[in-house]
Amino acid sequence: MNKGVFLCLSSNANLKVESLRLFIDYLALFGYDTLELGLDDMIKIPEEPYYGYLRGGYTIQELSALDDYAREKGIELVPSCQMLGHFGRLKKIPEYESIIDIDDILLIGEERTTLLLKHLIHALRLSFKTKRINIGFDEAHHVGLGKYLDKHGYRNRFDLLLEHLHLVNSLCKEKGFEPEMWSDMFFKLANKGVYYDKKVELPQSVLEKIPEGVRICYWDYFTTDEETLTHMIKEHKKMNRPLSFAGTITNFAGFAPANRASIAILEKQLPIVSQSGFESVLITVWGDDGNDVGSFSCLPGLFAASCLLDGERDEKRISRMFFEKTGMSYEAFLALDEPNRTPVNKDLLHASVSSKSLFYNDPFLGWKDFALEKVGFIDYGAAKDKLQKAKGMVAKEFRSLFEKEAALCSFLERKYDLGIKTRAFYQKRDKEGLRGLLPAYRECEKRLALFEKKFRKEWFLFNRPYGWDIQTIRLGGLALRIKECRERLSLYIDGKIERIDELEENLLPYAPFDSAFNMYSGFVSVRNL
Repeated sequence: MNKGVFLCLSSNANLKVESLRLFIDYLALFGYDTLELGLDDMIKIPEEPYYGYLRGGYTIQELSALDDYAREKGIELVPSCQMLGHFGRLKKIPEYESIIDIDDILLIGEERTTLLLKHLIHALRLSFKTKRINIGFDEAHHVGLGKYLDKHGYRNRFDLLLEHLHLVNSLCKEKGFEPEMWSDMFFKLANKGVYYDKKVELPQSVLEKIPEGVRICYWDYFTTDEETLTHMIKEHKKMNRPLSFAGTITNFAGFAPANRASIAILEKQLPIVSQSGFESVLITVWGDDGNDVGSFSCLPGLFAASCLLDGERDEKRISRMFFEKTGMSYEAFLALDEPNRTPVNKDLLHASVSSKSLFYNDPFLGWKDFALEKVGFIDYGAAKDKLQKAKGMVAKEFRSLFEKEAALCSFLERKYDLGIKTRAFYQKRDKEGLRGLLPAYRECEKRLALFEKKFRKEWFLFNRPYGWDIQTIRLGGLALRIKECRERLSLYIDGKIERIDELEENLLPYAPFDSAFNMYSGFVSVRNL
C-alpha cells in the first residue's frame, strides 16, 4: 500500500522551493513514499499566461527540478490540479469568464474548456515523471446548472459529470497519465448532496460508466463511526476501480493546527482502512481561507499517521521515535495546538477555529459574544507560556511557528472577551467602567502589531510573498477597527457623542461557540466583504 501526503499549495500561501525540499526531507524521514502537490492554478503554463499570474505560480523548470529531488529521496511527486471545479480564482479573469458554468465550475463541452485542460495537462507532463495525476472533480455541487443550463437546457448531471470525466481521462491518457479523482460527486448526486451516509447506494448505471483505470479516492476527514465508514468503503468497492483513502491532519482551522484531534480521528479510521484493500492512503494538509497555519505545523500529526499505518498505536513509542528521527520533542511540537484549548475543547480533541473566530470577533458587533459568555474564562496566558517553553525543544527553523502562536495568545489574552466587557459597561451606562477598558484597547493594538510582525516573519521564512497581501488587509483592517472603537468609546465617555448604536443592540444566538466553520468573511462582519 502506498503511503502518501497531499499538500495544498493553492490556498493563498505557496511554499518556496527550498521549503518544499525540506518538507520532502521530513516525509522521507517519516516513511512516506508519495507527495501529491495540490497545485490547481499554481503552475505557469506558456499558453495560459494567467495561470499562476500574480500568485507566485511554479514554473515547469522548478517543478521538474523538484521532481528530481524528490525521486532522490525516494518520494514520488504527483501533480494534483482541479479539472472541473474550484476555479474561483480564475473566474475573476475575463479570459476565463466565458467558460465558468456556475460558482467556480468549468463549463463542460466548450472548446475553450478543452483547450485549457490540454494546455494544463501538457505542462504537467513536462514537469513530472510520474504516471499518476489527481484531477480533482470534487465539490462541484451545481455542475450543469448555470451557463450550461442556459445554453443546453437541463441534462442528467451524472451523464454530464461522466462525459467530462471521459474527456479528461482521454486527455490524460494521451500524455501518459493515469488519473485519480475524489469520489464525493458520485455520492452527492445520488444522495441529494450528502456524501457520508450509511444508507447511500450508487446507481449501477453510473458505476458501469466510470472509465476503466481511473483511481477513485474516498476522502473523509471526520467520520469515526465504524458503521458509516464500513458502508462507505463497501460502496466504493462497488466501483471496481483502484481505490485510495484520504484522511487529514487538520491544518485548515484558523491560526492553529489540530494535530491531536486529527490523530484521534485517524486512530479510528486507519485500522479499518488498512484492512479494506485500498491501494494507497493519503494524509491531506489543506490551507483553507488564507492558509493561516504554516505547513510544517502538522509534522507531529504526519509522523503519528505514518506510525498508525505501520500498526504502531502507542503514543509513548511514537513520541520516542519522533525524537530519535528528528531530534525534536513530539510533545513540544504538539503545543502548536494550544491556541484552540478552551473550556469546551479541554483536551484539544475537536478541530476548533476558536482562536481565529475570537481574533476577528468585532468589539462592537461580536458574533461570537453570545456563545462566548456561556463558555467562561479562556486561559490564553497558559497557552502562551506553553508555546514559549516548547520553542526551545524544536529545531531553529521551526521556532518562528511558536513565536507567532505565542504572540497570537498574547493578543487574545486581552482581546477575546473585550466586546463582552464593553457591551456590559455600555448597557449599564457605566462610563468609568468603559474608561477603565481604554488601556486594554491600546494594549490590543500593541499586541496585534507584535503578532503581525511574528506572523510575517514566519510567512516569509517558508512561503513566497504572494498571499501575504491578504493577511495584511485582514490584520490591517482589524487594527484600524480596534483603534476606531477605542476612539469612539472615548468620544462617548467624554460626552461628545450621545450613543454607540452597535452597543445598543442585544446580541442574538448565532452559532455554536466551537464550530469548525473557518471563514474570515463569516467571523469579521454580518455584511458581505
